[in-house]
Amino acid sequence: MKNIKIIIPILLVALGGAYKFVLAKPADAGPPPKVEGEVYVLPKEFLVNLEDGKFAKLSVALVFDHGFHSAPVAAVTPPAGATTRVALASVPRSGWSDIPPASRRTAPAPVAPRTVFAGGGAPPPKPPEGYGVLKQEALIRAIVTDELTQTASRELMSAKGRKKLRKHLLERFHKETDVKVHDVLITDIAVQ
Repeated sequence: MKNIKIIIPILLVALGGAYKFVLAKPADAGPPPKVEGEVYVLPKEFLVNLEDGKFAKLSVALVFDHGFHSAPVAAVTPPAGATTRVALASVPRSGWSDIPPASRRTAPAPVAPRTVFAGGGAPPPKPPEGYGVLKQEALIRAIVTDELTQTASRELMSAKGRKKLRKHLLERFHKETDVKVHDVLITDIAVQ
């Protein structure tokens, strides 16, 4: 009878554990992110003449595919030949000559990391003023300008017209560039 009183709680705990690990649904990891990928705002706004003689001033942002980044990826690595050593013993003012070689204890010196850019070599050149770090930003800007100059002011003022413009921009980005974009945003707009 005493054995049954011990076995039943152990059996219940074992069954509960088996249910938890085998039969129960896994816990929800939380809601998925609302925006997948990096949002890159083109740093210089657009000021263009529209098809109907008016002009527009607007800002454009790109939502990159997950894993695509606007800036070059840099890795931190120690410099080659990082075998410099420093003495741990106190060095007298007269220098190393007063310390017998057997008593000079050494350890690896701290090594300052250096940045190595994707593709090796030096960092990418600084872009012109008003441009960001996106490699094909000039091409992206040219496409946006081309599409905007073929657009009427009434199209930019309506949500339906802006959606159509965004669709045309996205199609051209996919066709004419290597930038992995899955959405285009018109963040600020003024038409006059």
